[in-house]
Amino acid sequence: MESKESSVAGEASNLDTTVIIPSRNEVRLLGSVLTGIWAMRPRNSRLEFLVLDDASTDDTPTVLDSLSKEIPLTFIRHPRSLGFGGALAHGIQQAQTPWLLFVDADAQYDPEDVRRFLNLPRDPLTLFSGWRVRRADPFVRIFISILFQTMNRIGFDLRMKDITSSLKLIPSGPAKEIARRVHYMNGSFWSEFMVRWARAGYHWIEIPIHHQPRFDSHSRVFAPGSLGRLVVHQGVGFLRLLRELSLASEKTTSVPTAVSQNTVR
Repeated sequence: MESKESSVAGEASNLDTTVIIPSRNEVRLLGSVLTGIWAMRPRNSRLEFLVLDDASTDDTPTVLDSLSKEIPLTFIRHPRSLGFGGALAHGIQQAQTPWLLFVDADAQYDPEDVRRFLNLPRDPLTLFSGWRVRRADPFVRIFISILFQTMNRIGFDLRMKDITSSLKLIPSGPAKEIARRVHYMNGSFWSEFMVRWARAGYHWIEIPIHHQPRFDSHSRVFAPGSLGRLVVHQGVGFLRLLRELSLASEKTTSVPTAVSQNTVR
């Protein structure tokens, strides 16, 4: 897989968090998302940005090249689109810091919530996930998210309030381990990731966050006309994942004990 990278010089050993942002044709908002997080960062934070440019056809590379001279930013450009999950999986493996913070490029997450996540007390086996209490998405996207959430609850007993939220703070080691196993649900990467995370016995905590409307009311990663294909494709992926994990359970003499989870209010 070919990619082009650009970065500012920095001492990676002095950093503790990589803010990973997947992006495809988000040039109108990407710069403000990056500078907004940088401006709101806690004083004691030691972070860098890693932007995953998934074959954008707009001026994203030019904007990122300019910003990389002002903030600690690395960007990886994929000449051919890897899809949402493929771009994330690649980026996770490239990150070098102990913690990874995931944020979308379309300004749907409040920089103050990002700041809160950067200030969280950290445990090397615990993932922190944003829970969009009042979603600002169109009805069809909310319906699809609820559908995936219900399927995962029934199929895998995964009881999360917001499984598809992208605002997540994850320890790097376990994130790399789990991301290597995600094979079936490119478009709904976080659904499969969280199922495998739970099956591996890791903890998670959901934290209520604000949710802001997307700039043009729809995702540029998933165009409205492709949502039907996305649902079908991810539905097939769900069934393949269910089959894999069911067969794996049959081959083992014991099933890992479920870990109790919490929601911070």
